[in-house]
Amino acid sequence: FTDHEELLVDAEGNLVHGNRLGRFTEQRPVSFQDGAEVPTAFHMDGDLLSFEVGAYDPDRELLIDPPRLWGTYYGGAQDDYAQGVAVDNYNNVYIAGWTTSLGNIASPGAHDEEWSAEDDGMLVKFDPDGTRLWGTYFGSTDGDAFAYCATDQDDNIYAGGITKSTIGIATPGVFQTVKSGDWDGLLVKFDANGTLQWATYYGGF
Repeated sequence: FTDHEELLVDAEGNLVHGNRLGRFTEQRPVSFQDGAEVPTAFHMDGDLLSFEVGAYDPDRELLIDPPRLWGTYYGGAQDDYAQGVAVDNYNNVYIAGWTTSLGNIASPGAHDEEWSAEDDGMLVKFDPDGTRLWGTYFGSTDGDAFAYCATDQDDNIYAGGITKSTIGIATPGVFQTVKSGDWDGLLVKFDANGTLQWATYYGGF
């Protein structure tokens, strides 16, 4: 671990780590071999985390929890940042962030298939197995970025962030249709298929 301000194994065996931006607690590990539990614990040596494992057969597979089910890169030839993650009622996974890549971000038929300028917001949906269902840019004439995302009970997706673009962002009839400052807040709603429902600026003068 690096760049942390807090790092410890608590009395219950959980790993606690964090800094001024947030704090995470990972439950103590649980390991299995052939369906039987093998005693396992976190071990900290300075900033190095490892596992202490009880008796097991080294000739057979040992599963140390949590096993990774899947992982994927996502991006194009330039810089890409995934900042927010959300899961809907069907265990589809969404990531929101921003990108400077001109390609490999949006899927055919997406809300916005083309990169606009500087940073563009990006929103991507994966199925529970990690297959991309759709991806879209969101941006206009200047810098735009998503930092967070969330879903509701109807599996609509909301993405929040910031924008410097003066046009091409807000939809008619929303709370704020005109940008008021150098950077304004940005809130956007998409349905589960990636169709834009509305988008608004949010900011003061």
